[in-house]
Amino acid sequence: MKTLPLTLIIALTSLFSLKSEAAPAECSDMYKVIGSYRFHRFADSGNMCWMNASPSNIVDLVYRSLLFTSEGTFLIFNSIDEDAYGVSDGARTYMLFPRNFTPTVEDKNGVSYFKSATAGVELILDSKSAAVLGMVGGTVSYDPKVTPFNKGGIELTQVKALVLDGGWKNYGDPLASPQGKSKFTDPDGRSCEISNSEVFQYASNGENTFRFTDAELVKFLTTRCPSLRPGF
Repeated sequence: MKTLPLTLIIALTSLFSLKSEAAPAECSDMYKVIGSYRFHRFADSGNMCWMNASPSNIVDLVYRSLLFTSEGTFLIFNSIDEDAYGVSDGARTYMLFPRNFTPTVEDKNGVSYFKSATAGVELILDSKSAAVLGMVGGTVSYDPKVTPFNKGGIELTQVKALVLDGGWKNYGDPLASPQGKSKFTDPDGRSCEISNSEVFQYASNGENTFRFTDAELVKFLTTRCPSLRPGF
């Protein structure tokens, strides 16, 4: 049985916490319905700022929701037709650096600019169809189909930021496995694969914590991935 949209996203992303500065003071509570999207922003008890975008019209609990947090997460959650595919849900997780902006949304003539925690990196959403039209600060490929076979349906490339791609996983957090692999890509397209355990600490209860502030991450990458140029 499927869970309600926001509950599912929070359940997935609460599996890990991220080390950084406190959420910006301007993380005020926000709830907006703009066309086909419901946007909700709030600060949790740990002072992380969450900005969620969920479709306002969900049919048969098949949908795609998007989440930015102040600590760099970009999570794509797909609630999938289990009868058709044998899989009920999955998630694709990115992290964006530096973390220097409060996630928010701005509506301009029927187009919603869904803004990440990295200044200048935004998704452009069609308020009528809920489609992803494009991206500010990068390139995005978009597949509207909600299936377990397209890695979430949203692929970021040529991003003017440092990106950590944790990949896609059916049923849960792609970063939950210490043995899993993730990939850093810098603004110039250079990449470096790392083990999740190198950048996350894992507790016995399954929680994982990102090890670094932005400054600490740059220092780590200088020795671990010397070809990368984080750009901040």
